[in-house]
Amino acid sequence: QDVVVSSANDQANPTTAVSEFTRLVEREHISILMGLAASNVALAVAPAAAKANVTMLMTHAGPDVLAGKGCQENVFALGHQNEQFAYAMGSYLKQQGLNKVYFMGLDFQAGWEMLEAVQQGLGQPVVGKSLTAMSQVDFAPELAKARDAKPDAIFAFYPGSAAVAFVRQYSAAGLKKQVPLFGVGAMVDSMVIKAQGDAALGITTANTWNANVKNAQNERFTADFKNRNEGREPTTFSAQTYDAVMYLDAALKQTKGSTEPKALRTALRSNPGFKSIRSSFALNTNQFPIQDLVIQRVEKDEQGKYVQKIVST
Repeated sequence: QDVVVSSANDQANPTTAVSEFTRLVEREHISILMGLAASNVALAVAPAAAKANVTMLMTHAGPDVLAGKGCQENVFALGHQNEQFAYAMGSYLKQQGLNKVYFMGLDFQAGWEMLEAVQQGLGQPVVGKSLTAMSQVDFAPELAKARDAKPDAIFAFYPGSAAVAFVRQYSAAGLKKQVPLFGVGAMVDSMVIKAQGDAALGITTANTWNANVKNAQNERFTADFKNRNEGREPTTFSAQTYDAVMYLDAALKQTKGSTEPKALRTALRSNPGFKSIRSSFALNTNQFPIQDLVIQRVEKDEQGKYVQKIVST
C-alpha cells in the first residue's frame, strides 16, 4: 500500500502547531500524526487530534499529563515519558552518593517535570534550581548561583543550541573541574557535541537508547545511519523516530494496511511483531513506554571521536 507523507513545522510553538495540524487534517486528509518534540506543543495538539479522531504517535514529546489524567485512547508515546530521564538519573546520583544536586533547565512543561522527577529519584529536594527561558543562551548568572550552592552535582536539561552554549559556559566558568555535570542524552548528542568540543568530556546523561545497545536491529540502524551521515552517530531524536516508524509498520502489518482508527489502535496496543533498537520496550496501559534507560558518559575513542560509553542501565 502506498504511503503518503505530509510534513509541517510547528516551530516549537503551540499555536502554530494547532494551526498546522488543522491544515494537515483539512487539506492533506491525514489519518496518523507522527512527530512532536516539545511537550507544550504535544499538549496543545492532543485535544485537536482527539476531536479529529487522528491517531497521534509522539516520537519525542512525553508530557506526564498525557500519561495520567490526560490519557487519550488516540495518543501513543513511543519515545519516552519526560520524568523517565530525570528519575533514572536521580536514582543513579543517589547510588553514587551525590545527594546535593542543583537543577538547571528550560522553563516549560518538560523542564518542570524533569525537576520534579530528579527529586523523586534522589528521594529528597534539590539544593537549588534555575529555570531559564527557551531563548536564553547566556547562563553566567545561573552558573554563579549553582557554584554558590556548593552542590555535589549539577543536573541540567538543555537540548540544541542551548546545550552548546550551556556546556561551553559550564566548562569556561571552571565548574567542570569543581562540580560534575549530569543531564539528558540530547544535551551532548552527535548534533551538538562537535560544537561543544572537549567541554563535553565526562558529562554523564540518561538516555532511552545508545548506539552500543547490542541487538541486530540497532546494529543495522546505526550502521545505515552512519553511512548516510558521514560517519556521525544517530541522535536520540533520530533513534526514537526510527523506532516509532518501525512500530507503526509492525502494527500496519497486523491491520493489512488499514488505518481505520479502532483497528489500528488495537494493533498499536499489542504489537508483537515489533523489535526495538532499544534494550527494552513495551507500552503500558496508558500507552506510554516501559523501558530501560542507559546511563552514558562522554569519552573519546582510539580515533579521537566522541562516544557515549554505557556506564549503567
